Amino acid sequence: MPRTLITAFRQQYPLGGVVSELICIHDGLYVVRVTARVDDQTLATGLAAHNRLESAEDEALVRALSHIGSATIGY
Repeated sequence: MPRTLITAFRQQYPLGGVVSELICIHDGLYVVRVTARVDDQTLATGLAAHNRLESAEDEALVRALSHIGSATIGY
């Protein structure tokens, strides 16, 4: 699913970018924030925590890009 969301994001915002940040490690959980941006404008952010770094990043990415998808189809 993250790959599909990234593809859709790139199609809609060819000059957009996605930044993933490790915020902290708390009680064995990686806390990750993903920010989707176009130029200097933040379109959405997603935050997630998981005991695997890759899973936390994937979940945060899905949250951020899902917000953009919902906004563009009128939810």
